This record gives sequence, C-alpha cells and structure tokens, in this order.
Amino acid sequence: CLISRIFFIHNMIEQKKLAARIIEMVRKDQAVRLRAYKENWPLKKRLKIKKIDEKHCVAMKRIIADYGWPTIRMVGMKGAHAAWMLVQHADEDPAFQRLCLGMMQKAFKEKQALPSDVAHLTDRVLLNAKKKQRFGTQFCVRNGVREPYPIMDSKNVDKRRIEYGLPRITTAIRAHNALLK
Repeated sequence: CLISRIFFIHNMIEQKKLAARIIEMVRKDQAVRLRAYKENWPLKKRLKIKKIDEKHCVAMKRIIADYGWPTIRMVGMKGAHAAWMLVQHADEDPAFQRLCLGMMQKAFKEKQALPSDVAHLTDRVLLNAKKKQRFGTQFCVRNGVREPYPIMDSKNVDKRRIEYGLPRITTAIRAHNALLK
C-alpha cells in the first residue's frame, strides 16, 4: 500500500511538471506570435516563429513518445489545451498532426480532450491535406476581410460547430474580422 501511494505521488509530481513544461512552451509560442503581429514583422523575420514551432514539435514528439497524448486527466485542462496548440502549429509535420489528431479523438471520446481543440485540429489536418474543412475554424484574409477556408457541407456547419462547443459560423466570422480593426 505504501509503495503504491509513493508511486501515485511521484506520478502526480511528474504530471504537474509535464503540464508546466507544455504551458511554458505555449507561453513562448504566443509571445512571439503576438510580438510579430504587433510589430508587423516582415516575412523574413517571421522565420523565428517557424523555428519555435519546429522546436516545440520536436519537444511534443518526445512528450508523446514518453507519456502518450497529454489528456485532461494527465495535465489538466490548461495543459491539454496547450498541447493541442503546439500541435496545431506543427504545420511543417502534417503526419505528426494526423497522428496527434487520432490520439485526441480517442481522448475526446473519453472526455479527456476539449471538443473545440479536436475541431480545430481536424480542420488544420484537412486543410494541410488540401481538403475542405469540417468546422470552419481556419481563416484566411481575402480583400481585407477574414473568411473561413472552404467548408465541406457548409449547410450543416453550424450543427457540427455547436456539437463541438464552437459558436455559429457567422459569429466566428464577425469575431475574426474584429481582429483586423
């Protein structure tokens, strides 16, 4: 009984450290992206973002190899969301994104991944495969206006979005365009 209790405590400490590590990577990820946005970095300087994404991709591969997908039970809601964000930005490795999506979908079925994170990564994986997105979470700017990339079965997109905890597509479009003002 004492040995199992010690193992349990050790495991909890490891999971807290893992959560902190993932959250710190996202803090750096978001800081550089915010700075690039505020300072309107030229394309050449934006390579710094790509280098950070690649570094975080390598780190996430190691984490997943060592622990499996960082679920809510394992790293908390904030840690699980942070893990998704790092994978979402791993566009240079679409095979890794697909692998993680499969793990997230399994975790989602067990209520161990956020539905909106699964929806976002689903769309990212589809777009990286040159396919239409399912949920309309990925946007581009055309003629100074943000709009979603093409959506499969767009007539039923709101039904899918609501099922995954996302606002209606018109609300999302308004919110994305407010960012340009």
